[in-house]
Amino acid sequence: MRFLVVLACWVALCQGQTDNDLTDRVTCNLKSEDGFCNGLSYTNYTATPNWRNGTEDREIETELSSYVILYSSGCSNALVHLLCAYYKPPCFLPNVRLAPCRELCLYVRSTCEPTIAEYNAASTWPDHLNCDQFPPSTEGPCFPGFADLDMYQNRLELPLIRGAPRPATVEKADRFWAPEEVTTSPTTPTPCPDGSCPPVEPCPNGLRPGNMSGDYQEYQLAGVSRCGARCDQNMYTGVDDTVPAIVLVFSILGILATLFVIATFLIDRDRFQYPERPIVYLAVCYLIIALVFLVGSSSKLAGSSLACSPRTDPSGSFAFQHLPQSNFELLTAQSGGCVAVFVFLYFAVMASLVWWNVLTFTWFLAATLKWAEEAIGKFWILYHFLAWGIPAVQTIIAMAVQLVDGDQLSGICFIGNSSNIGLAVFVFVPLVVYLSVGMAFLTIGLISLFHIHRQLAKDQTKSRRLSRLILRVGVFSSLYCIPNIILLLVYMFELAMKHQWQQAILCEAGPDLVGCSGINLDSPKNGYPALVIKYIVWLVVACCISVWVISWKTVMAWKKLIWDLIPFLNQNTKNSQTDIKKVSSSSRI
Repeated sequence: MRFLVVLACWVALCQGQTDNDLTDRVTCNLKSEDGFCNGLSYTNYTATPNWRNGTEDREIETELSSYVILYSSGCSNALVHLLCAYYKPPCFLPNVRLAPCRELCLYVRSTCEPTIAEYNAASTWPDHLNCDQFPPSTEGPCFPGFADLDMYQNRLELPLIRGAPRPATVEKADRFWAPEEVTTSPTTPTPCPDGSCPPVEPCPNGLRPGNMSGDYQEYQLAGVSRCGARCDQNMYTGVDDTVPAIVLVFSILGILATLFVIATFLIDRDRFQYPERPIVYLAVCYLIIALVFLVGSSSKLAGSSLACSPRTDPSGSFAFQHLPQSNFELLTAQSGGCVAVFVFLYFAVMASLVWWNVLTFTWFLAATLKWAEEAIGKFWILYHFLAWGIPAVQTIIAMAVQLVDGDQLSGICFIGNSSNIGLAVFVFVPLVVYLSVGMAFLTIGLISLFHIHRQLAKDQTKSRRLSRLILRVGVFSSLYCIPNIILLLVYMFELAMKHQWQQAILCEAGPDLVGCSGINLDSPKNGYPALVIKYIVWLVVACCISVWVISWKTVMAWKKLIWDLIPFLNQNTKNSQTDIKKVSSSSRI
């Protein structure tokens, strides 16, 4: 019976091959308090993926549990050390995971392989634990880092494993397993060529939030867990209020421009029929965007940024990540304010994109399909349902995945400031889709207008009016599309460079950390202008929306409003004109 159990166990372990090459991205995670490796004090942080390319802790634990019978046999005092170094390897900043030493593998294999063969002569040492792939301790850093046989015999003790009986006797090898074929060089690259990895924490003290409760444990910087961006200094250029000051100025200009459009609509509603009515709702969306930026930049300049944790934390203030927090007991006024800023900003940004599509679609209906104003306006409920409903759903989904984070540069809260996944899925892709669809409708509509213009060439009056309309549509569309295209390019640059920027920030805070030798510490400073451009082009659209209403009709509408609001000026003017006439008549006499 024992033979069948061991045979079945080992067949399961030997199935499949794995690629042990270093991956591009390795994440350091806090070692779990439960599981197969809990009794072994060998590291505080473990790397994912492991050397079997496993990333899910549950699957890793399931595979480790298959070794319980071998553990109970007591075949080696270092068995657990080998398995944990392979399945839950020690992790060092920023992307370094230590492999088991080849000596450790050979030591365990020396006594455990005969145990396997004792029950089944056909069974051999599993391929994925082939000792050739691991570096010798003399050629690079590895776990446990020593090569002497007596150290393996005396310094490594078999730990207890929950749910498994401790073997009555534990074997200690008197030699390393060394057949003739073990002569190849290690296939795993060594992370530290000089052969020494300093025993440091993955995250430098200056970037580690002091509050490690709740969702603070999910903070990451360059893939390193429990690391964040500090708010008491600009991580790109040091202490600098340039960006919030620029954002504040453009926010005020955007507020004034959008209020002008909305006020013009309110005093002359009949003028804004479909298809140009969506411009008013575009102005409403950008008014909200400008107001949110005004609040965020003002809080940043005032020294209490809504995008950052309270300064009462002894470790400093850090840009929020992973909001809204799942534990409402940890909710603070600043984290709640950050979430509120995100809701208004993200909803308004997505709604503005949908209203842009509604605007170009109604232009398409009018120019290409020759729909009348009444026919287009008949579906106004549908336009509002789509333009407000779709962004609401997007906002709810973004809140559900808890990817809201703070931007310590501008003082606002959005999504994708610290996570490339959030930036790509919830910002970049929607912007590409909405902008592309809107530009497609716009292009078809403009082609139709040019075709109509050629047909009206003989009618100079109508042709001139249509030319002015085409010019207005072209200028307005360009002022909307060009900034958003620039924004797309900035997002592409940010997606490509963000991880490198974050790595540079980590290495600047801890220059002695493993893996920092080839990092360009100036890369965040080089990317700083692109981020400034991002905020400018975001708010330029708000400033340019008023271009549509700049016309003689607007001047007359405001002039009429002023005369209606101040009637005594009109009366005084009439009296003055009467007096002038009287003086003129008397002079003639």
